[in-house]
Formats: sequence, structure tokens, C-alpha cells
Amino acid sequence: MDLVAANPYSNRISVLLGNGDGTFRTPVAYNAPKYPSALVVTDLNDDGRPDVAVLARFGDQLGVFLSNGDGTLKPALTQSAGGAGQALAFADLNNDGHMDLVGVDFTGNALSVMFGNGDGTFRLGGRSLTATQSASVSVIPLLDGTSLILTSDGNTGNMVVQVAALDGTSSTPDALDGGARLTAVAAGDLNGDGKPDVVWTDGGGMRGFGRAQYRRKFCGTQNDEAGEFDCAYGCDDCRFKRR
Repeated sequence: MDLVAANPYSNRISVLLGNGDGTFRTPVAYNAPKYPSALVVTDLNDDGRPDVAVLARFGDQLGVFLSNGDGTLKPALTQSAGGAGQALAFADLNNDGHMDLVGVDFTGNALSVMFGNGDGTFRLGGRSLTATQSASVSVIPLLDGTSLILTSDGNTGNMVVQVAALDGTSSTPDALDGGARLTAVAAGDLNGDGKPDVVWTDGGGMRGFGRAQYRRKFCGTQNDEAGEFDCAYGCDDCRFKRR
């Protein structure tokens, strides 16, 4: 396993190739858009190789570093990020087989969708209001073709949940209490049951979905007595328990 890190003060990213024993080779630096604040690693040009997308905090820039397949990267391709500049996530939002990107605009309180063209370039999609002062975003693909977008709200401490349609537009934000100061949110299958799980951090520590402590109306349906709720969008593909 290798690592990629962003250094906003030098306007660079660094690639550290793994030695397979928990140590890494000397970092190799690449020039990035001004003040890189977030990055993701995924195949952005459909060649099966992991590429790197970097979001700049300032200047409305997205930098895409395509892989050479040998651990090195091509110089960055830059384009507009649709106003995003804080956090970045990836998923195939419109089900065309190409990876898309979702960026967060911290000051504009908005989501920006960038649809992948399959060659490392992107076209701007929808822009929707989301959490205020959000510093984190994660995406969960649903079985009906839509996606759940999760963002952190730095002002209220809530986690904000929205459904992204195939055209890149998102539903009205729905807030879920995340604790005193929600700072980051991430999604993945943590227990190997084939269902997405969610974990987040706040001022009181790390939390996640598990057994319910109270009932809550969420995603258009009412919780059952156990606190388990089923998102109306996609039925059983988005089932969580709150802890």
C-alpha cells in the first residue's frame, strides 16, 4: 500500500511508495493547485490505475494527476471545481461507468458535482445548498441509482444527509444530530455485511450508527421501536441503526 499526502503550505502533493513492511520510500513531490485542502485516490480515466484528484482551498481549482502505472504521476490537469474548496469525495453519480467527484464549498455552504468524462477531465454538474461550514463529505451509492451524500455541519454539529439525483442535483438537506462539534464523516462497510455503515467524529469522540437510543423521523419514514430506519430512497440498500 502506498500513500499520497497534500501539503497546503508548499502547494504540492507527495507520493510515498510502500515497501510492504510498514515503511515507505522517500516522498516524491508534485506541484498542485494553490493550497491543496483535500484529495482522493481512484481511477479517473478508466484505465484501471489509481489516479489522484486534488481540491484547492482557493482559486476554484481541481487538479487531476493521472497515473503512469509505475507509481509516478503525470503533471496536474487543472479545471474549475464549481466553487468547491474544502472536501472531496468520489462515486459514479450518474451511472455512466465514469467516476464523478463531489466537492464542498465551505464558505458558500454548497455541494458541487463534477461529472467524469472518463479521460481525467470533468464537466460541472449540479450545485446545491448543504451543511454550513462543512469540512467533510462522503457518498453512499444506492441500489436505485441515486446516491446519499453526507456532510458535516460545522455550525450546528449535525450530519446533513441529501439524496443526489442522476443529474447531479441534491434534495433538501436533512439534519441528524452528530454531537457537540461534528468535524468529519465517512462511510464504508465496516462489519462485512454488505451494507454501508457511517462513522463520524465530534468534540466528544468518535461515533457511529448502531443501536438506537431514541426514535427519529428520517428519510421520509418513521423509525421502528429498535430505532432502525429505512431510507425511502432505495429501500433496503440504505439501512442504518443509530448508536
